[in-house]
Amino acid sequence: MPDQHVVSMTGDGTGGLWISQRQSLVHRAAEGVVEQIPWASLGHKDFAQSLLSDPLQGGLWLGFGRRGVA
Repeated sequence: MPDQHVVSMTGDGTGGLWISQRQSLVHRAAEGVVEQIPWASLGHKDFAQSLLSDPLQGGLWLGFGRRGVA
């Protein structure tokens, strides 16, 4: 893990795992590929405190402490 501090995590229903850390959002796909997404690239200076997968649309809800939900 890039940043050893895990804030929140959720499975995505396809065998993948999404992990919120202070510096980035990490996605580990079912195939083992790991993608690290800096919060700044999503337009945020803070990190997501809550993650929730959306099995109907295949998306991910992010709950931020400072600027709401994405």
